[in-house]
Amino acid sequence: MPLYHLLYQSYASEEFTGRELPTLLRQSSLVNQAVEVTGLLLYTPDGRFAQLLEGRKQHVLEVYERIVRDSRNHTCEVLMEGPWSKRSFSYWCVGLSDCAVVPEGLPLTCVNFRQLPDLLTKVAPTRPMLVHRLLSFVEPFLTNPTY
Repeated sequence: MPLYHLLYQSYASEEFTGRELPTLLRQSSLVNQAVEVTGLLLYTPDGRFAQLLEGRKQHVLEVYERIVRDSRNHTCEVLMEGPWSKRSFSYWCVGLSDCAVVPEGLPLTCVNFRQLPDLLTKVAPTRPMLVHRLLSFVEPFLTNPTY
């Protein structure tokens, strides 16, 4: 099965609180699992999203179009996309400054931003541009002790 990837960034329309973020994670992880789209979702404390979607091209593009139409975010910008030789994430992963907001029982793994450099170098060792883009997205939160 040929794979495809798409990395985008967007801005939350409103701040996601302790209630809205778990709802978003639950909905998106279940929808993505149903169409075999995996990847990584990053949400920063300043209200920005970056998400890597990977799977069959048709499914990845359908998920992205749904995201673009979702009123909970705006200003979606594709950063990278194209053919993908193999999945970097065989599961759904989310990166947050605080994993305590993730409800138990979801089909996803949560990593704290400080764990992200190690994770990315393990799952995407041959994709330095992807690793660089994702790490630069969370860099302010890696060096700030309040996050």
